[in-house]
Amino acid sequence: MLMKGPPKTVFRKHHRLLFFILSASLILKLTVWLIAQQGHSDLFGWADSHAYHETAVSLLRLGSFSATVDHPEIPQTYRTPGYPAFLALVYALLGESWSAAAFVQIFLSLLIIGLTYAIAARIWNEKIGLWAAGILALDPISFTYSLKVMTETLFTLLLVLFVLYGIRFLQSGGQPHWGLCSGLFLAAATSVRPLSSYLIYPAALGFLAWGLFQKRLAVKLLIAILLLILPSLIFVGAWKARNYRLTGSAIYTSIEGFYAYFWQGAAVIAARDHLSLEEAQRELGIGGGGRLERGQDYRLRHPETALMTFEQLSERWGKEGKEIIGNHPMLFARIYVGGILRMLTRPGVQQLMEMIGLGKGSESLSGFRQKPLLLIPLALSLLFLGLLYLGVFLALWLGWRTKTFSIEQLLIWGVTLYILALSGGPSAFSRFRIPMAPFWAMLCAAGYSYWRSRKSAGRAVSV
Repeated sequence: MLMKGPPKTVFRKHHRLLFFILSASLILKLTVWLIAQQGHSDLFGWADSHAYHETAVSLLRLGSFSATVDHPEIPQTYRTPGYPAFLALVYALLGESWSAAAFVQIFLSLLIIGLTYAIAARIWNEKIGLWAAGILALDPISFTYSLKVMTETLFTLLLVLFVLYGIRFLQSGGQPHWGLCSGLFLAAATSVRPLSSYLIYPAALGFLAWGLFQKRLAVKLLIAILLLILPSLIFVGAWKARNYRLTGSAIYTSIEGFYAYFWQGAAVIAARDHLSLEEAQRELGIGGGGRLERGQDYRLRHPETALMTFEQLSERWGKEGKEIIGNHPMLFARIYVGGILRMLTRPGVQQLMEMIGLGKGSESLSGFRQKPLLLIPLALSLLFLGLLYLGVFLALWLGWRTKTFSIEQLLIWGVTLYILALSGGPSAFSRFRIPMAPFWAMLCAAGYSYWRSRKSAGRAVSV
């Protein structure tokens, strides 16, 4: 429920505090960026950075979404187009440098903090908005990956914008143009990271149910829902059509089948046969790690696949991976839930420690023995997570008890639970928390605010 606006003097105070939060975050991130500049350029990258970079350079130099500049004939289907296009734009303006991309992402991360304030202020009040902005600014994993050439920061920004305009849609009584804006940002987020591919369906059903419950005009509501869905249909459909034209396979991303077989399926086999994940992957024929080597051992073991494109193979891998999972559902469930727990509990400070020169292995026992001071950032990160989850729990518990959930809060809870449900499995890392961080920050701030209000009310009654 929206609260009445405070006086202008309070607004000015809140804006000054927000400016302080943003300025402090900017200074700290620029400081780490400058420190990392003195080291190796790979400090700004991790895991998938090279693949995004190669496609961005190919797009900039050749005008095509190719896997690499050296192999323009190989289309990029493993990665979706959004993040390489973003990198290509940055490279065109500032040069082909990972540090340039990290520099731009610093300001995107500040925008996320500002939008977190705006959403929380719109749903609850400006004070909760400030607390939410401050909590997000302190999140170590979001801080770190704003400086990494990875999809997390851009994806999170677009997801937050989807929620913001979804809230505008709800608060406007279902105005179609706000539905279109929300849909555009969700489609853009999906082009950056396919994690949100299926979010459009529960979102559309949720908005439709809300409209019917509110007894909105049926024609206007249907137009609004159509405009919400339309961008995803167009963006995803166009990329699938492109992939079919170039590879003979109408998939959105070939990583889906590869992951289902060589990660999820391999994890099940590893647990069943008491192998390491790497041993199970080799047993399935994963081959080398490069784009041209992936799955080559599988081809040798299955000669009938010799003429298949990588994308057609990915479809086959997807089916075989689902068969393995279907044959061992309880084992897979245990692996998947374990991944969610790992994602939720890992401190995620190692990358940051490396960027500021404290060396690798900063979360290992040997690293702590060699550098005991590394225990400090680890302890602070775990303390932050504990307080964050406590605040989110308070928001859920007290909101349920007092029946103060609004439709806007339910949208935030729904998006958070969707991401949480899709973040498990053998490859789950702490960085998977990043898209949920702004929403957790809002809920955490609201939870502690509810708790303080009830505590104050209890004291007043006792007096």
